[in-house]
Amino acid sequence: MLVSTPPDGPEPNNAPDASPVRTRLASLDRIVIPVLTALLALIATYLGAAVANSGAAANQREQITENRAITDRERRTETYITLLNSATEYAYAVSETFECIARENQSNELLEPLSSNCNATVNSVITARSDFQEARNFVYIYGSREADDSAAQLAGTLPAAVGQFDESAFRPVDFDMFTSQYRAFQLIACREVQTDPGRSCG
Repeated sequence: MLVSTPPDGPEPNNAPDASPVRTRLASLDRIVIPVLTALLALIATYLGAAVANSGAAANQREQITENRAITDRERRTETYITLLNSATEYAYAVSETFECIARENQSNELLEPLSSNCNATVNSVITARSDFQEARNFVYIYGSREADDSAAQLAGTLPAAVGQFDESAFRPVDFDMFTSQYRAFQLIACREVQTDPGRSCG
């Protein structure tokens, strides 16, 4: 009995064609992956720029704060020095006026304390008290509370500088008290505006 054998040659390929879904996914991969890569690169660039901008903004804020501190310290320095100088001028103007009064009283016992013979020194007092009160106002505005309190104590050793000039309230300066309060204010001013860490204000 003869058995029929198939002719030589390759086995027929009975595997099904590639799935349409696979084909579609492969096509999508070729499109989506480059898009995602570009998007990720864009996000990374944006985040990097955001971080850089945040750092720059922080540095700018720090610089503004530092500049403001320098400006405040310079303003306080000028304000405190002006107060000390004006207090000295006021104290010496008052002292010179009373010296004038004493000289005039030696020759005329009936002379009024602030007669025309002492007008020059009296005018100096009026100018000096106005300058001192202006300096006192600036300490109140720009100075610390401690400095303002100390300035008030210093003002208390001088004839009142607020309001109209009142001859009845005009009095000599106690230079011991004045010097004590002057040095107290100096100490506070030094502590607040001193920039040399190696220098002591005490």
